[in-house]
Amino acid sequence: MRKWISILLALTFCISFYACGENTETSVTTETTNVSETEKITTTETTTETVAQTTTETVAQTTEVSVATIVTEITTSASTKTERDYILNTNSKKFHYPTCHSAEKISDKNRKDYHGTRDDLISQGYSACGICNP
Repeated sequence: MRKWISILLALTFCISFYACGENTETSVTTETTNVSETEKITTTETTTETVAQTTTETVAQTTEVSVATIVTEITTSASTKTERDYILNTNSKKFHYPTCHSAEKISDKNRKDYHGTRDDLISQGYSACGICNP
């Protein structure tokens, strides 16, 4: 999961940076059209500095928003939409992954196998195991 988040962050940064880079060239070209040579150099230098600063700020803001959106989407889709197998402890109202060593210790009368989503279990009053964090 962390690997996917890192990959998505890197892609978001690259896309944002590339998009801002295209805007930079356009801004410089627009600013320097129909101006004398001396004014072109001054305007280009000033515009380049301004655009570089604006680009950096825009990339930072876009990256923050994109990262938050991506993390939210990954977390939401992973936790709410994915049906999985869980082991329920009907006495303690905890749910576990089948591989959790705490699930192995549940007595047969309190143990129940369940297949469904994490949110369904939470809505039924169960809470996640603190060890396997399902």
